Parts: sequence; structure tokens; C-alpha cells
Amino acid sequence: MDSGKRKQERQFHGRRKSRPLGKVKRTILDEILPEVTISLPDSSAAGSIRPEQIFNGDVAGRMTDESSQYWLEIGFGGGEHMLEQAKNNPTVGYIGAEPFINGVAKAAAGIKNRNLKNVRLLVDDVRMLLRRLPDHSLDKVFILFPDPWPKKRHFKRRIIQKSLINNLHRVLKPGAELVIATDHADYLEWILNIFSDQAFFTRQTDDRQSIYQRPDFWISTKYEQKALAEGRKPAYLFFCS
Repeated sequence: MDSGKRKQERQFHGRRKSRPLGKVKRTILDEILPEVTISLPDSSAAGSIRPEQIFNGDVAGRMTDESSQYWLEIGFGGGEHMLEQAKNNPTVGYIGAEPFINGVAKAAAGIKNRNLKNVRLLVDDVRMLLRRLPDHSLDKVFILFPDPWPKKRHFKRRIIQKSLINNLHRVLKPGAELVIATDHADYLEWILNIFSDQAFFTRQTDDRQSIYQRPDFWISTKYEQKALAEGRKPAYLFFCS
């Protein structure tokens, strides 16, 4: 696939970076990123890349057997949640997708400092990866505090759209979990409306009294802490495929 077609595939909006990277971060990217970056095949056909290929064989002893699990985090920001999940679940192959290079640099430093072997990064639009994955190949997906794009004319830029939900349904295994969090009231309504208008996912209920009650097992992120400090109430949603 030539660069023009690749460019047409990409759908994300916004800047690639907020400020120039310092020497340390540039060095980390140069050293770590080549080892953990996902290279997409030219073909965009479903099944053209399998999760086990992404991890190049065995990681923590179980990356190639039938019981292996593969999780995806869409828009990992600075990587706080991703790195903690990968550390706590060393036999899970953890894929993080983030086009924002400053966040990637921070996550790459965390991968190095924690000596994580089970993380791979896509520095690009996650939809390019989703199109290439086989059916029923992922065990869990996280979308945590995505950009709300609050202006009506920008709603089409929101990552959570019916088309994305359809793609996630295809790549998630039956019974797999989709976890979404947002601190934006209008985006929450948007998300709930999209999920009420489809038959693929069922919202899970648990012991919490409301979707605004933070689960006991939750791993905090910078964006969640910012929302709480500014008086916004995050909502925590869990769906089953």
C-alpha cells in the first residue's frame, strides 16, 4: 500500500505533538520504539495481521498457545493505565494505540523503566489496525477518556462511532469486555445513544449504585485526576460482546 492510500485510511484529528521533544525523550524513542512498534502489513484485509505475530512469539511463556489473551487500549495518553495493566498481567499481550507522539514518548520510557516485554505500540490511527485483525482475536478493549470534541461540527471526529463499534464487535471474542470511561456529560449521552442503537454489546451491571461510582479495581489516569480536580464526574461503562 502506497503512502497516499495509507493517508486516506487514517481518520484521527488533532496534532501529532504538543511541543518539541527533549533530548532524553528523543533518545528513548530512538532506542525503545523500534523494539515495540507495530508494523502494519500493506494489505488492509481482515486477518492480514494476527495478535501473535505482533508479539513475535513467546512472551512470559504463553503468548502463542490457545489460552493467550490480547488486550487493546485505544488512545493510551501518557500510558499510566496501560503500563500498570501490562505489569499486573504479564501473560497478556497488551496493544496500545496512540497517534500523539508526546504520549508515546512517555509510555516508551515507562516500558523501558519497568522492563515490560508484553506491550506493543501502534503510533497511528487504531482503525488501521482493527481492519487488519482477524475476527474474534481480542479479549478486552479499553477506551478511557477519549477526546470529547465538544463542538457539534466536530462530532464526526469522536472516536466512538457506530462504525468503530461494528469493528470492535468483529475483532472481540464472544463474551469479551469493552471498557469506556468519560468525564464529559454530552459525550456520555452520545456513547449511551450509540450503544442503545445496536445489538452487539450488552451493558454490564455490577454492585455499583451508579455509573459514576468508581470501581474498586480501577487504575487511575492523568486525565481522570484532572477531571476530578476540576469538579467533573467521570462515568465508568462496561460492555460485553
